[in-house]
Amino acid sequence: MKKGQLKNGFKFKVDGDAINDMRFVDALADMEKDATKISAVVRMLFGEEQTEALYKHVENDKGRVPVDEVIDCVKEVLDSIGDEGKN
Repeated sequence: MKKGQLKNGFKFKVDGDAINDMRFVDALADMEKDATKISAVVRMLFGEEQTEALYKHVENDKGRVPVDEVIDCVKEVLDSIGDEGKN
């Protein structure tokens, strides 16, 4: 289990096996072709409960969850896990 905190203050726990799953890699590749696939990537990475917590965390004052902020969060998590693996 990988734990961390994003720059925006969101604390996360990610199962290390989740990113070592070929279906996750496929979902990332699909996202390159179709940005709407981000939902699958987020749910595979965080799971249902944590995904909803992330959405609540980045929700704006109009009750909307900005896609770009969610994408930034996914990138930051993947970067932090990658950095951890280098150490």
